[in-house]
Amino acid sequence: MPLLRLEHVTKRHGGFTAVNDVSLTIGKGELFALLGPSGCGKTTLLRLVAGFETPDQGRVLIDGEEVTEVPAHRRPVNMMFQSYALFPHMSVEKNIAFGLVQDGLPKKEIAARVADGLRLVQLEGLGARRPDRLSGGQRQRVALARALVKRPKLLLLDEPLAALDKRLREETGFELVHLQKTLGTTFLVVTHDQKEAMAMAGRIAVMRAGRIEQIGTAAEIYERPASRHVAEFVGEINLFDGEVVGPDEDRRKVATAAGVLDIGPRARFAPGAAIIVAVRPERVVLARTASGAIEANAFPGTIAEKAYLGDVTLYRVAIAAGLVLRAARPNTGPGDEMFEPGDSVVATFAPESCVVLRA
Repeated sequence: MPLLRLEHVTKRHGGFTAVNDVSLTIGKGELFALLGPSGCGKTTLLRLVAGFETPDQGRVLIDGEEVTEVPAHRRPVNMMFQSYALFPHMSVEKNIAFGLVQDGLPKKEIAARVADGLRLVQLEGLGARRPDRLSGGQRQRVALARALVKRPKLLLLDEPLAALDKRLREETGFELVHLQKTLGTTFLVVTHDQKEAMAMAGRIAVMRAGRIEQIGTAAEIYERPASRHVAEFVGEINLFDGEVVGPDEDRRKVATAAGVLDIGPRARFAPGAAIIVAVRPERVVLARTASGAIEANAFPGTIAEKAYLGDVTLYRVAIAAGLVLRAARPNTGPGDEMFEPGDSVVATFAPESCVVLRA
């Protein structure tokens, strides 16, 4: 049985539909991410699960029980807010204990749970400090401990790493994954950061305009996007709008503004079908001259821009019809060949690297 089930949930604010007929199941012990741009409905969906808002249509079930009309304080759920919402006048220990005190637990049990919470988030010895004497990462851990000590079945995290700098986000993200696996608590994370979602979550739901466009693992969403929006939102992508022109020795060719593409055997696409061909930049190979072995998907062009990022170099290649092709090359050592703006190159990619989307 899934821990969380949403059935055809819809939420409107006036004439605006923030969440539109969303159905979703999340299993026990899963770390699941809602990913999408601002305004896509992911935070509203989180608030509907938390009980801060009630859906206009649909049902919310947690651990098999319907909680659609159940108030937030009676749900087996806790939430860690993006702002952390720590009480500045209280010590770390009192911040962590706040919800337990409100629930009327015995002092001895509160003390034991607070000690466990400090140990879980590696803040032993800092219980007497106030939040203003902690780093951003430490404040985030306090907020996490406060949410976990209530032992919720489901922990909701709203942009949990947004307030941290880049290096700390990466470290804290791995810590969250480790903690979630250790506890076995189900985590539902909301984020607009694709890399954060892909690094942390076992499964991801990509949202757009109040709907879920695709659910899958990070690899499934990146390698096999279900729509143009998913392809463009998750990672860099090259997109070619085209029309299937027919088979050639059991292969499909697609006419595009850049030229005719070979997308390999794609029997389900009939001649005349309008499709989008997507190719990731790391699948594009750059060379000074065309290889004799390359017969398909070869585009002569000129390096328009270059960005050296340490582990990878990104190129923008000007090709036919005023189009720009993105390419990414890993930097494996000091002997790597580098292209410079103005260099003439040939950009190629294999038919197997093409992902086909419906237009």
